[in-house]
Amino acid sequence: MHKNKILLVNPPYVVFTRTAEPCLPLGLGYVSSFLESYGFDVSIFNADWMPYTIFTKPIVSNKSYDYKQKENHWLKIKNCMVKLLENVDILGIAVSTPSYGSALKIAKIAKDINPNVVIVAGGIHPSIMPGKTLKEDNIDIVVIGEGEHTMLDLANNLPNKKSLYNIPGICFRDEQGEAIFTKRRDFIENLDLLPSSNRKFISSEGRYDMMKIAPIIASRGCCFKCSFCSRHAVMGTNVRYRSADNIAEEIVYLKRKYRINRFDFKDDTFGVNNLQVNRLCDILLSKGINISWGCQTRAGILDFRMLRLMRRAGCFGVSIGVESGNPDMLKKIKKNISIDRVVNSAADIKRAGIKLGCNFIIGYREETEKTLQDTEKLINKIKPDGINLSLLIPYPGSEIFDKLSEENRLKTYDWTLYNAKNPDLFVRDNMPYDKLVMHRERILKNFLIKMRLKKFTNIKYIINDLWINRKCPVLFVEMLKQFVYDIFKYLSHSY
Repeated sequence: MHKNKILLVNPPYVVFTRTAEPCLPLGLGYVSSFLESYGFDVSIFNADWMPYTIFTKPIVSNKSYDYKQKENHWLKIKNCMVKLLENVDILGIAVSTPSYGSALKIAKIAKDINPNVVIVAGGIHPSIMPGKTLKEDNIDIVVIGEGEHTMLDLANNLPNKKSLYNIPGICFRDEQGEAIFTKRRDFIENLDLLPSSNRKFISSEGRYDMMKIAPIIASRGCCFKCSFCSRHAVMGTNVRYRSADNIAEEIVYLKRKYRINRFDFKDDTFGVNNLQVNRLCDILLSKGINISWGCQTRAGILDFRMLRLMRRAGCFGVSIGVESGNPDMLKKIKKNISIDRVVNSAADIKRAGIKLGCNFIIGYREETEKTLQDTEKLINKIKPDGINLSLLIPYPGSEIFDKLSEENRLKTYDWTLYNAKNPDLFVRDNMPYDKLVMHRERILKNFLIKMRLKKFTNIKYIINDLWINRKCPVLFVEMLKQFVYDIFKYLSHSY
């Protein structure tokens, strides 16, 4: 019996915009390993990859990102896909809103090479807008929600289109071209039943260096309802957890196979289940699993006792989502945290000996000079070791997007423009986009100056940086390069 051959693709976005660090596509890795456990031949092509680099310079730009540019990179992708698509029956593409244009170009390239391949679009954007995604040229099926079981059903049943009616969690066209939506698929409750995410990727660069900092998840879903977020569309609002033993097993496996000693938990909110974190730390300590790791969480989720335990178990950094320094703004975006809670949580993290990162968003519809001043004051008060200061992008599926759409404030529905290079997407009440960009540049510049002064006046800080990165040669070298760059900038007064 013929078994479908499957290719999974992560379309390019970061490789073009340089607005973030490169990251392994964990979602595709999970789908791949799940399908392989049932005997399917699966390959993963990460088209959003470059030799590992940490992007140290903040990117502030009002220039639109054009996915059609970078023809040299697209030529590499096409040449790679010519080989990869040989005898492939199903092509799965992970689609986010920022990578939407690139995903459609991947689909076109695939159909030009192999007209018979069935193209399946999955991920956060198709899950939010399945019907509109299905209307695009070259998209045959849309997966809604988690993809493991749905892709397995598709792999088992295609090319028999009649069987599609019985597969939950998809959208497809019938023989008359009408969109058919099947019933919603239930979320996977027991995450321990999933095989570890596959890390065997193919790159258009001709080689694929495993990053020495491995992304990993301890849970799926988020129980909070921030108005700017749309993650719930794929993972839901009911948080499901892996067992601590299951997580530890994956860490040990990655250490042995890839010699990875540094991990980054990509959970929406790490630590909601304190018992899980406590158990994981106990395992790491009792079994002598010597690693460094970081996570992102919510202010007040992790108390000082837990943070101290995490530090002993190798945690070097915790990033908290603050979003704004203005209390009224926090209420409007339904963050449901207070400024005092942020201040206390930041102090606990630093007192535990862990580096503090903070994520802020500016440019809300109601943003004013006063709310921006409050945000900058909070940054200066809590003194984080690093910040991410983003301009608001109203992603489809978020409450903010729905409200802006209802009030006809959105400037475009061209999803290729919904990315970090082009956040001027809606009409704001008080502050024009150009002024927001100016404020963002100023806040980031002031923060970087203070961080450089801190590095040069605090030897303990420098030693701590070196100690954290000692087991990760790639990161260690990058840190030294950045340190030399900072010295040059400091001496030349070029900020």
